[in-house]
Amino acid sequence: MKAPATTWKAMLLILVVAVLGTTAPAQDTGLGSGEVEVEVESFGVAARARQGSMVGVRVRIRNLGSQNTEVIVRVEGVDRDGDTPFVDRTINANFNVWLGVWLYVRLPHDFESSERLSISVYEAIESGDRFRPGRLLGRQYTQARVSSKTDEIWGILGSRQYRLGDYGNGLQMAPTARAFGQGRVDVAPNIRINELPDHWYGLQTFDMLCFAQQEAVGMRAESAEAIKEWVRRGGHLVVVL
Repeated sequence: MKAPATTWKAMLLILVVAVLGTTAPAQDTGLGSGEVEVEVESFGVAARARQGSMVGVRVRIRNLGSQNTEVIVRVEGVDRDGDTPFVDRTINANFNVWLGVWLYVRLPHDFESSERLSISVYEAIESGDRFRPGRLLGRQYTQARVSSKTDEIWGILGSRQYRLGDYGNGLQMAPTARAFGQGRVDVAPNIRINELPDHWYGLQTFDMLCFAQQEAVGMRAESAEAIKEWVRRGGHLVVVL
């Protein structure tokens, strides 16, 4: 007579384990506590990115908590070896104030537009002379149009185009591209001064920048230094006087 009771208890245990196993993952949406709002303003300067190059991701966050706090903003990249490369920046998040930050990560040579990167914000916990990530406060995902590593990308700062658009946007190849058998040209027009990154990594996507406005009004010192370093490393800067 004890066998049915034993069987009933065993069945109940299996049922409990099954229920817990199916419901536990649903408790974590992966988006964090919601204490920090995360928005991706741009995946690459002028929404341009290229396979095998560094890309700058412009993120803005807003602290919805009750006080100012240090946070770690992290972008996680993609690695074909199975690792998850990431880059952190620690900033002070003022309460209910939008703050912008650039993060830079290298894309694989075979990165596809269907793939996405994650941007996470963590509580910053002091650990010696640095911070380590604590609780996940917010997370967002982003995708972007990605150009082939053989394509050229030209950026135009300002509203004047000087017919450079005739060479690009995937319609035809520039003369130099034809001569060397390279890919097509993608022209990114109307880049504003305040859209420039604060490190030359963010300009690595571009083969050429054309400065088509007379004054660099509003350009930050970090952006100017980024352009100088990009040119020093082989970038082509055209200034129309």
